[in-house]
Amino acid sequence: MCTDSQLHLDWQWNVNPWSKQDNPSSALGLFLCGALSGDYPHSSDHAFRWLLYGQRQNAAATASYERCLAQGELHLYSAVAGAAGDRVPDFEDVLIHLEWQAYADPLSLDRALSARTAGGSEASAVVRDIAALYNLLQGASISPNVCQLYRACWQVDPDRLFAAAQRMLDGIKSGRMLHPYLLGAEPAPTSLANVVPR
Repeated sequence: MCTDSQLHLDWQWNVNPWSKQDNPSSALGLFLCGALSGDYPHSSDHAFRWLLYGQRQNAAATASYERCLAQGELHLYSAVAGAAGDRVPDFEDVLIHLEWQAYADPLSLDRALSARTAGGSEASAVVRDIAALYNLLQGASISPNVCQLYRACWQVDPDRLFAAAQRMLDGIKSGRMLHPYLLGAEPAPTSLANVVPR
């Protein structure tokens, strides 16, 4: 999907924090506002302008984005959401980060899974899947490395990624997962909280 844009998009994700409009999350969030609700009539145009803004000094990147958009808006934003460069998906590593996220921001997992399975939504399944990934990424936004890993896994097998997230969320909700700190452990180099994210 938009292979000539993938490296540019991955770079744009990795070098810009979520707090900057240069990060693709600004464009993706605005696109989703319109796609999910239909209440933002100019969201598509503004989203694309933010995406271009993040590459305003790279004509090759902006030209590749234009070509990707010509293949369809969903095609473009699927590429934006899943851009991971040449990152190899590692579902074992994902489990570690999802466990940390379940402790640190369980609501992000809940939002992600709810977005993916929203019943009766007018939005297409593709849009809901993008929204689910967006929420999952938001919960790990302090670590570009983790976000890249999530995007790489989503590209290859979104069902497996979200099934892992569901297992973590179920563990938190049922009380089966209790962080070692809550059991009296002290912070240590081998502690989950100090190992991830990285």
